Amino acid sequence: LLDEGLGATGARYDPASLASNPFQFPVGLWSTPEVAYFGLSKKQADSIGYEADEGLALYKQCLRGVVFAPEGLLKLVFEKGSGRIL
Repeated sequence: LLDEGLGATGARYDPASLASNPFQFPVGLWSTPEVAYFGLSKKQADSIGYEADEGLALYKQCLRGVVFAPEGLLKLVFEKGSGRIL
């Protein structure tokens, strides 16, 4: 199925790219509520030298929660100086 989906979009997937940087591969679970992650946790970012912080938004506070379900949250880990999402 992955190959079919990627073929339909014209995207290319190189398994070697995951080995070189496992944090560049999004992971999700088909569940209710949905679960997914991408990038570094705050603990991981701190351990490799980033000055990181995290922001949190509950789904019930944003459009996604109003449209689909109010349970759940979105957490972003970012670099304090630049605001870049890690």
